[in-house]
Amino acid sequence: AGLLASRGVSHLVCSGTCLFLFFFNDTATTETYTLSLHDVFRSDGLDGFLVPRSDAHQGENVAARDERLCWLTSFTGSAGFCAALLDRAGVFIDGRYRVQVVREIAADHFSAVHWPEVSLADWLREALAAGGTIGFDPWLHTAKEIEKLREDLAGSAIEMRATDNLVDRIWEDQPPPPIGKDRKSVVYGTSVDLGGRRLIKKKIKKKKKYPSRPTSLYYP
Repeated sequence: AGLLASRGVSHLVCSGTCLFLFFFNDTATTETYTLSLHDVFRSDGLDGFLVPRSDAHQGENVAARDERLCWLTSFTGSAGFCAALLDRAGVFIDGRYRVQVVREIAADHFSAVHWPEVSLADWLREALAAGGTIGFDPWLHTAKEIEKLREDLAGSAIEMRATDNLVDRIWEDQPPPPIGKDRKSVVYGTSVDLGGRRLIKKKIKKKKKYPSRPTSLYYP
């Protein structure tokens, strides 16, 4: 509810298993968020930050806490990302969302970028011709993705820097994680009939195969 209220949702429409959110383009709210993000850029010595749609599991169906792209830009599509800089911000979307994104984002603060026709590296090279440092949350990107981006930026003066999530710093009413002690969530194991082997035996086997990796033999 906090996410919906903060982004100015006018109403919800449910159709089968799909939930459609209709947003106002709340320019004042968007400006507040982007200015707060710019303050963090300056304090951390960054020129920009990447905000993907995915969560730490690279999933499209994310928990409310992970709706960072939606919270910052108002874009509600299930795929895409934002490259936010001090003087501009691009919302990268594929052909499925090119009509939707224009309706949802505030044009004064964000521009739609047709991806993959325009690559992130090419966009950054043009936007930061003199170079700069772009932050990213390593939990939300694959190693291969960042390696490829660094390769594509080779020869430029643009550096990629792993950092904590800057959106999380400024999202004051960010929902809590879906699993945690505060939510009193419980992890359930499967029976031997379903799992084929007792959990403790699986953990002992894993510990023998990967002795250097931390493994709790007592949980759950």
